[in-house]
Amino acid sequence: METGMKVHYKTVQAAEKKAEIEGQLNDYRQSIEEYNAKYKNRVGFKPKRVLIGYARRSEYRGIDEQVEVLENTGCGVIFKETTLSADTARGQYDHMNALLQPKDVVVVSDLTRLAWSTVNLTVLVDEFTNKGIDLMSVKDAWFNTTSVNRDFLLSVMRGINVFENELKSDKTRAGLAKAKQSGTKFGRALKEGADIEKAIDLYVNNVDGLPIGEIARICNVSRTTLWRRLRDRDLLNK
Repeated sequence: METGMKVHYKTVQAAEKKAEIEGQLNDYRQSIEEYNAKYKNRVGFKPKRVLIGYARRSEYRGIDEQVEVLENTGCGVIFKETTLSADTARGQYDHMNALLQPKDVVVVSDLTRLAWSTVNLTVLVDEFTNKGIDLMSVKDAWFNTTSVNRDFLLSVMRGINVFENELKSDKTRAGLAKAKQSGTKFGRALKEGADIEKAIDLYVNNVDGLPIGEIARICNVSRTTLWRRLRDRDLLNK
């Protein structure tokens, strides 16, 4: 089969699979609607929700076990990310996301299949909840935005997110301070022929009143670099 025909065949196959799962999802939604309409007047009736599974393969984990868990949880349709790719490239996730409706519940076998960090998870939760969509993890039983503790859960997650960001900032500042103490220089490398010490001396002993830009030009250094070195030595306006 020629290359062009192969590409066309794969494109057609992908389109057919998308149409197939969209048809399954529509049928599933209709069955849920019919069930809720049939039993809504029963005492103690609790409406069924549309449970949509998402499974993602990784280098060390297959997908069959995830699918089995999601099926046992009651997911009527499961989107399967079978191709190994970068975390940010998820064709099936994007397809699922485009089809979600308010009151749907997205289910994963565990949180590692959905997000790759606490920050990313918080962003996803906010995106879904703003659309009226809930999330739950089978393995991580505490993570279920359909529960009565939903608002508390979201508040705790956002708090952890802020805490993690502050920890990262503190570590970054500590690392920079340690590097400066050991003599590490930051910023853009000096130009060839640049004489930063001469520029600093001209600025400090500026009897001719030369502006900082002119001093930088004479000594072949950038104005920003000169300003930064003067600031670091507490020599500005002296």
